Amino acid sequence: MTWHIFVLKWSEFGNSLGSYLSAVAPMAATAAVLISIISIILTRKYNRRQVDYSDLTATLSFLNEWREPEFKEKQAHVQTEVKRKVSEDSNFVAKGYNGLDTGDKRAVEAVSFFFDYVGNIISAGHLNKRLLFTVLARPIMDHWYVLSPLLERERNIRSKDANATVRRRFPKYEERYQAGFEHLAEEARRFSAKRALKLRKYDFSKPR
Repeated sequence: MTWHIFVLKWSEFGNSLGSYLSAVAPMAATAAVLISIISIILTRKYNRRQVDYSDLTATLSFLNEWREPEFKEKQAHVQTEVKRKVSEDSNFVAKGYNGLDTGDKRAVEAVSFFFDYVGNIISAGHLNKRLLFTVLARPIMDHWYVLSPLLERERNIRSKDANATVRRRFPKYEERYQAGFEHLAEEARRFSAKRALKLRKYDFSKPR
């Protein structure tokens, strides 16, 4: 008799446990899904922070290079000598980059290739645009206004020199030499002053 009672009780316990597990299973599955979603969100946030840190590091690297004394000299050369020649001598841009004398060519290529590289990386979705354009928006546009006639002429020359094979394979071929520089200049032009970093002024009326 005792054995039958034990079997009966065990059967009742099994049924109760089965009912409990059946009720809990959907909640457990839901909890597992929620945990997975939270894990994905946290992972993405962590990865985003890592990307933001990498972008900031790369941006600071470019800003440091922009401030290098040798590069500043080349920028000054573009904004004085090259700017004067572009505005005063109609033949200055006629042969493109290769028609420039050694000093002008070195300065022009150093500045234009630097901004072309930055523009390509910006286009790829990297670098901290807000920091970069807060510091460089005006210099970028200043250099673009000086160098764009030379760049346009260089593109025309390269387009004419494109061989028949290129034309045949790419009927809609368009020469976009240093397109990154142009992209960067347009991004700088569109950058609103409202998006620039808000830097506080020091209040000299307050005690130190």
